[in-house]
Amino acid sequence: MESIILVSVGVMGGIALCCALLIWGVSKFIHAGDESHIEEILALLPSSNCGLCGYPSCRQFALAIDKRHTTEEQLFCLSGGKRVAGLLAALLNDKALAKTPTAGERKQQIEKFRAARKK
Repeated sequence: MESIILVSVGVMGGIALCCALLIWGVSKFIHAGDESHIEEILALLPSSNCGLCGYPSCRQFALAIDKRHTTEEQLFCLSGGKRVAGLLAALLNDKALAKTPTAGERKQQIEKFRAARKK
């Protein structure tokens, strides 16, 4: 009686393992159109999590850029400067990301940052 149970458990475990391997294998070849560049964007950012861009962390800024959930004035990483802006624009083929803010825009961005920190 015990051997029947052990054989049944072994067969079911084997079937489960085969199904898991099949699903894993298929997932490596089929992508649901996910063209996310989040990790590549993060690699370009300074990872200082300073918040000067208007987002609490570089990861959230990268997510916003990748999903284009940003407005024109929020497309610039003050910590990274022109170099990061140019690299992001090249990576995503988006000239708006290469826009360098004027001194007044930078000051405004920093003032927003400071006001948000005071809250």
